[in-house]
Amino acid sequence: MSSAERYLSRGSIAETLRELILIPSSNTDDRGKIVSYMRNRLEGWGYGCRIFGHGGAPALLAEKRPGGLLLSGHLDTVPLGSNWSFEQGAISGSTVYGRGAVDMKGGCTAMLMAAAAADETPLTLAFTTDEETGMKGAEEIAGDEAIARAPAIIICEPTALRIGIRERGLLQLRITAFGKAAHASIPMEGDNAIHRALDVIERLRSTANGQSSAGEDVIFNVDMIRGGEKVNVIPDRCATEVDMRSSSGIDPGQLLQEMEAALMGQKAELEVLHQLPPVEIPGDADIVLRLSAGGMETCDVAFATEMVRFSDRNGNIAVFGPGDPGQAHQIDEHIDIDEILRAARIYYDLAHEMDV
Repeated sequence: MSSAERYLSRGSIAETLRELILIPSSNTDDRGKIVSYMRNRLEGWGYGCRIFGHGGAPALLAEKRPGGLLLSGHLDTVPLGSNWSFEQGAISGSTVYGRGAVDMKGGCTAMLMAAAAADETPLTLAFTTDEETGMKGAEEIAGDEAIARAPAIIICEPTALRIGIRERGLLQLRITAFGKAAHASIPMEGDNAIHRALDVIERLRSTANGQSSAGEDVIFNVDMIRGGEKVNVIPDRCATEVDMRSSSGIDPGQLLQEMEAALMGQKAELEVLHQLPPVEIPGDADIVLRLSAGGMETCDVAFATEMVRFSDRNGNIAVFGPGDPGQAHQIDEHIDIDEILRAARIYYDLAHEMDV
């Protein structure tokens, strides 16, 4: 049995994905374990591996022969959450359930199986473990020669096997509103910070909506709120965290300035947690045309990916991977094995095609 027959199979993909899902890799977990898993497998197939990153979020760059197609993915996930209907790694028919199945251990499985099948075909793999929390690993890998010299880069995030050529900008803020504590029965003696925070949120939401124009918009979400010490005490502090995703025509830097202006005169402080520009790749980029030749359609990507870290170093790049992006971060997150297999075969074929 050839390497391609062995690894580009439903059985190998299901087994590998289940093993990855069963290694917890959220920001509170030891992500060194999942990197070690990848490193051990890749070195067993003859890949030279280098570790990047610091602290608890290592990144891995693996090459057998330099100069080939580069596949990129992240191994970290959001926290597990609760109220799952399925055990982690459960398989029902052709469906695998578990945190990260779609985002994006399914794509990482396709990358790994393509690498195993590639034999002597040049192929480079980049794995990070902090995509969900900052992308510092990708930022460090981006400075390596392997990024610039790759004939093409595929970010293997879930796109339902469509070609992502545009992705939204990202602006995440923490806004802390301040008030004055008092007994809840005498509210006039205090200043309710939660009430202030609610007013601030509406100001920011209105400002975000005001940025929208024909074909451009800002997705605005309040995703965390913390305030109050006890039910009978007027709160003197309330912190909220806001996530905004702007389409390609809206500059996150300008959006930030608008948000700061909206808070003028308010008893509140603003802190930038994360900021990324939008990315747009030409529709006639070589990798886009190669994938399109296989019947794949282009699409916009609603979420930020590590394409933003690599595109300045190598413009022949696209987002393309298995899985429904709408499943990302969901309870009972799941992916179809056959879709992963199809992605792995496409990566494998492209690696051979681009072996120059």
